[in-house]
Amino acid sequence: MTINGCFTQKNVFISAFIIIFALAASGFHGSNIHMRVVMDGKPMLALKEIKGRCITNDSEVLLIFDAVNDIDERIADEETFFTLDIKIDDISQIPLGSPIKLLNSPDIHPTASAMCFCVPPLDPLTSARGRLTIDSFEDGFIDGTVMITFKDPGKVNSVVDNSLKFWIKFSKIICKNR
Repeated sequence: MTINGCFTQKNVFISAFIIIFALAASGFHGSNIHMRVVMDGKPMLALKEIKGRCITNDSEVLLIFDAVNDIDERIADEETFFTLDIKIDDISQIPLGSPIKLLNSPDIHPTASAMCFCVPPLDPLTSARGRLTIDSFEDGFIDGTVMITFKDPGKVNSVVDNSLKFWIKFSKIICKNR
């Protein structure tokens, strides 16, 4: 029996199997990341290639989020690359489901960077305030939310004039042990 005159049911089944296998082989694991970035009061509307990673070493956790804002003449002449890193010294000390203030937290260390090919490498931003909520951390997965604003009073990053804000909701990010 053919479907639309060209594919048999067997071919459709085999094609679907190949696609599922390719996704599994490429590391697709069902993680879900929603990210918004606002730089100097301008929302980055063309975010693409949004990625999240989690690396663990005993009780230490490093969350890494990356995104690229495509060229948008209204906002930027160049692609802009954004990275947010959050190092948690001891995940067991983080109460699940409760927001943690990031300002002056001795156990949580956020850094952010905005880069483009138009300038030389820049220092990361470290002056931040905001909240991190870890909803779950079990079975090798992590879920949560982060809302954070970085200021650049020392002008260490020439791509950012004033502030860089991230809002990220993440779920089912696989945590890999170092």
